[in-house]
Amino acid sequence: MDAKIDQLKKWVAESDNIVFFGGAGVSTESGIPDFRSVDGLYNQQWKYPPETILSHSFFERYPEEYYRFHRAKLVIDGVKPNRAHLRLAELEREGKLRAVITQNIDGLHQAAGSKNVLELHGSVLRNHCTRCGQFYGVERIVNSRGVPRCSCGGIIKLVDIAPECDVHGDFVEKASKLCTVSIAHTATDYDGAVDAFKKGVTHATHLYNAMSGLAHRAPGVVGAVFDNENVCGELICDGIHIHPAVVRTTFKLMPERVCVISDAMRLSGVEDGGQGMLGVNMVTVKDGKATLPDGTIAGSVTNLHAELKNLVSWGIPLETAVRAMTLTPAKEIGMENEIGSLAPGKRADLVVLDENLEIVAVYH
Repeated sequence: MDAKIDQLKKWVAESDNIVFFGGAGVSTESGIPDFRSVDGLYNQQWKYPPETILSHSFFERYPEEYYRFHRAKLVIDGVKPNRAHLRLAELEREGKLRAVITQNIDGLHQAAGSKNVLELHGSVLRNHCTRCGQFYGVERIVNSRGVPRCSCGGIIKLVDIAPECDVHGDFVEKASKLCTVSIAHTATDYDGAVDAFKKGVTHATHLYNAMSGLAHRAPGVVGAVFDNENVCGELICDGIHIHPAVVRTTFKLMPERVCVISDAMRLSGVEDGGQGMLGVNMVTVKDGKATLPDGTIAGSVTNLHAELKNLVSWGIPLETAVRAMTLTPAKEIGMENEIGSLAPGKRADLVVLDENLEIVAVYH
């Protein structure tokens, strides 16, 4: 071991082009726990596994539980840079260290004086609203309760409502100032939908399903969506919820306003005949169709890849179908500057398909 340390010292002494790559072990001497040791975060007991809590999907689904963990374990008062942080900063000042690349989120490299620090996982010291991008320091997180809220609303991206359930008549107007409001599972008619659109509804959850349809004397919610250029409609394209001819017609009428969704429930991927619970109801899957005991469709068991193949086979241009699954949904939740298309500064999330629309690779 001494020989290896001596060799490392020699390399540092002779080099003026050093890049340091570090992780949790660098900050343990400062009193910040690592992840995988006996006393690490991943081995501590919580309602959910800490490794799960730290995932982006958990943050979106259970934000209150995430922030409880965040405040308790990720923001630690009184920590200071240790000898490793300080020495790296010295090497930078001496012109020997070009950059620090770190997986840590504690900001201790900067506190020690390092200038060129690349944080792979960001920092607890810098927080941005998921909706508008407004910056907040760590104090905002520590001093707030529950889920921190931005003045723009933040966190919540879309909320559904049946307009007839808005008994006070002001929910849509208030909610639409904070997020996208969608009409869903409603018994209202054309006039009720139009009124909701005037108040601020701009989205329709699984168009045609669980709403009044289009008839020549009673245009219903579907007719209201067709008639309003500011409203986007979701389509479940599994070949079960909506007939392919209706899908084609909808794309012809509002090609820029279709948002393709799966509406998939927990039995997605099970073999034919599989069963499971949806709330308090038993659901059975047969011939790709998920139904309740009375035959009511209970969501789908499809996925967007299968739906893309369906759409192309039904005559929808590939580019149109892809847009309806990517950029349009991103716009509907106000995240088109981060996801939905490939552009500088956006997430590099993509699926590569071959000429037969089979998946070749997935990048995230």
